[in-house]
Amino acid sequence: MRIRSFISLLFISLIFSCKGLAAKNTQNTNYLSKQCKKELLDSKIENPTFKLFKTSEIGDYLPLIIKRRGSEEVDVENVSIDVPNIQTIYGLKFTWENQSIIDCRSFYHTPKISLIEQYNKYDSVLIKSLDAMKISTLYYVKCGSPCNYSEVKSTIITKSKYIPPDVYDEISTPLFEYPSQFFADYLTLEE
Repeated sequence: MRIRSFISLLFISLIFSCKGLAAKNTQNTNYLSKQCKKELLDSKIENPTFKLFKTSEIGDYLPLIIKRRGSEEVDVENVSIDVPNIQTIYGLKFTWENQSIIDCRSFYHTPKISLIEQYNKYDSVLIKSLDAMKISTLYYVKCGSPCNYSEVKSTIITKSKYIPPDVYDEISTPLFEYPSQFFADYLTLEE
């Protein structure tokens, strides 16, 4: 009799814990890129978190957004954090499939174009391709007269909740080459 009661209790607790896991999987998961964490730590913020950033009113940091077919659900926002006695740190927040990542760059980086497209990310552990979105952002770097060079950073967000979004350095152009020929050649005539 005790064994049946114990098994019943175990079964009921298992059902409730599975419901809790299902609820967790539908929640929005938020991340900071490695570069963003570095910028915040360099600014003497001891515990960098996603919650420190607010949607920014300044629209100059938001790049021109080009969405290819199938990427309409991806949101891009301009976010910032005011660091007392230092400066404001700006970043871009990319959101898709209840996952968000903020990528911030140094004061010398200015985003100009973000190209959003569907992407197949190969997972070497699962040995299969996963549905994902790739956001490639072209940055002016050290702009003055003239811009010194450009960089393309790519953010990849997969549909899998177990693979966190990440930001990769795609390419840096040689000094005094702007815009990136790689990025310009990748766009269609219409874009």
